[in-house]
Amino acid sequence: MGSSQSLSNFSLPPGKSTSDIVGIAINSDDKVFAWYSDYTVSAGTSRDLNSVLETTRYSLPAGKLPSNIIEMEFDLNNHLITWFLDGTVLSGAYQNLGYYTQLAALETSNQVADPAGNRYDKIRLANLTWTKQNMNYTTPSGSWCYDDNPANCQVYGRLYTWDAARLACESLGEGWRLPTHNDWHALLEVWSTRHLAYKALILGGSSGFDARLGGLQFPNQAGREMGLYGHYWSGTENNVGDAWLYVFDGPREVIASSNFFKYTRGACRCVHE
Repeated sequence: MGSSQSLSNFSLPPGKSTSDIVGIAINSDDKVFAWYSDYTVSAGTSRDLNSVLETTRYSLPAGKLPSNIIEMEFDLNNHLITWFLDGTVLSGAYQNLGYYTQLAALETSNQVADPAGNRYDKIRLANLTWTKQNMNYTTPSGSWCYDDNPANCQVYGRLYTWDAARLACESLGEGWRLPTHNDWHALLEVWSTRHLAYKALILGGSSGFDARLGGLQFPNQAGREMGLYGHYWSGTENNVGDAWLYVFDGPREVIASSNFFKYTRGACRCVHE
C-alpha cells in the first residue's frame, strides 16, 4: 500500500502573490530567497518567505528585466547565479544580481563596487589602494545616515559602528579591509606635519583622497560635528571595547587619532594591498 505526504502552505510578504515571483533559490545556510517582479526580494524558510529578510530592493544590470529570468541558484560560495532568456548568465548577490560579474570587470578598472551596486573610485597612496569615497553600503546592522537623513548618506556616506565598518569593507571583495592604525599612520607620514596631511587629504586637497567632514553620532543621540570634523575608523582595537578613530579636525586643520567606543558611529574608507 503506497504512502502519501501531506502538503503544507507557505506564506509570502504582505501584498505579494505567487504570480509575482520570478525566482526562488536556497543558499548554503538553508535560507530561502524569493525575488519578485517589482524588484524586491525577501528571505525566510520554506514555509514563510518573509521571516528572515523583509522585502528590500534588488538591482539588475542595464538591459535586464525580472521577466527575462529563467532560473536562479546559489553556488557553493553563496554567489547567486541567474540565467536569462537571451542566453546570458550572471553571478551576483541577492541585492545585486550582477555584482560578481561586474566586480570582475571592475578589477581591471579604477573602481570597486559593493553588493548594492555603489561604486567607489580607487586611489593609490602610501603603498595601498584606498577607496576615494566614504563607504555607503547598508550593512545588516550597525550603520546609519547622519540624523537618519538619507540625503546625508549621499554626500558623506554612512556612519558605522566599528564591527559594521569592518563588514562594509569586506563587502567590496577579497582583500578589502579597514585600514589599520599603522596604515593610517603611514598615510599621514607622507607629509611632514599633520597640518600638511590635513590640507592634502581633505576634500579638494592635492592628494585626491577627498576626506569629508561628516561628523559622528552616538546611540540615542543626534548627530554632531558635521561640517566641522570627520571621524574615520581604523581596524585596530585598543581593547575589547574600543578602537582607533582618525579625526579630521576642521577648525584646527589637523588630523588627530583617539580611541572611541566601538558603538560610536563613524565613517570608513577601505584599503587593499
